[in-house]
Amino acid sequence: ISNTTEAGIAFDDSCKFTDAPAASYPGKLVQLLFHRYKFFEGDPTKGMILMPCELIFLNGHHLKECIYQYIELWKGDMGADYEGFKEWFTNHCYVCATLVDRIVPGFPRDTIKEIQQKICYKDNLVVKAESFHLWVIEKAENMTVEQMQEEFPAHKAGLHVLITDNEKPYHERKVTLLNGPHTVLSPVTYLSGVNIVRDACEHPVLGKYIHKVQFEELMQTLNLPMDELQKFASDVLERFENPFVDHQVTSIMLNSFPKFETRDLPGRRSVGPDPRQKDHPQIAMARQAARQAVVLLPRWPAVRKEGEGPHQPRLSFSQAGAHRAALRHVPHRAWRRTAQVRRALRARAVRHVALRRGVPSLPPSFRIDSMWPPRRSFRFLPEGVGGARSANSSGFF
Repeated sequence: ISNTTEAGIAFDDSCKFTDAPAASYPGKLVQLLFHRYKFFEGDPTKGMILMPCELIFLNGHHLKECIYQYIELWKGDMGADYEGFKEWFTNHCYVCATLVDRIVPGFPRDTIKEIQQKICYKDNLVVKAESFHLWVIEKAENMTVEQMQEEFPAHKAGLHVLITDNEKPYHERKVTLLNGPHTVLSPVTYLSGVNIVRDACEHPVLGKYIHKVQFEELMQTLNLPMDELQKFASDVLERFENPFVDHQVTSIMLNSFPKFETRDLPGRRSVGPDPRQKDHPQIAMARQAARQAVVLLPRWPAVRKEGEGPHQPRLSFSQAGAHRAALRHVPHRAWRRTAQVRRALRARAVRHVALRRGVPSLPPSFRIDSMWPPRRSFRFLPEGVGGARSANSSGFF
């Protein structure tokens, strides 16, 4: 069972069979499986059931593909065991696709002392989670649903675990209406000075924004009965407001761009390539891609060299490539609007980080006269241009 986030299941051809261990998770897994195959001399009863929990549609299929890529990459290192190991993995290892639906804020830093006193021992692996839980497991291709239930009888423990032959309906609904709003709200909420999802939902401005995204944008991209979607979407927002769960938006923003690409971008693609309405979901996704850029801190020059003037900070985002990949699917009209927003956000990011890090001066072209929130417009002004807001300056959010 694994959960390495959306970025974890990936093939890296720089990994070597002799690495101890390989850098990527699939590479580590192949090393483990090969060692197990050798130790048990290819015993068909010693295969493993693999259940990845990364939030990728058909995550098991992606993991299996990566494993085969590593087997082919390292076949020279495996030598005479290459064919036997590949056959053993294909026929006697079982890779399932899964979907996990549970909000898990993580380690309870604020109450860990009380919890440890209650359980009478020190446990630093405690994890806080909501009471609701659902685990959908799509059985492996080389086994039946009945065989999977026999191997993993979670239902006997009273757990809400569904073993099925198709997890797609559950995946689309959950990823779009639970993880989608999580990813959308996190940068906006963070920039607003709010770091708890519950507080964002109860905020007079952010709460309306989240509700609009959930019901008027994300929900409209799903081809499922509207009554069912409305109930599920309402239940999700109620779960967000759980008073016993302090879910920090900074934890949601880990690996932001892979999450945006898998949770929100598919919905943008499903609504068509040429939107005409101002509030079309396609335009909303363009706005969101621009907001995501702010959560990535720029790299700054460390110190000035003696005799030089103050360094001008250069904005360089570590995941700019992923940002461009996301925006590649945005139409031209939305792209122009997004580019303007992005410039304004970069200006604000430069000023904010410069003030925090004590950078003595800013590039002349970076000047901004708006705050986030409650004002809803940005102006990107060259040096020397000021005064009152012009009549043709427009809001973007």
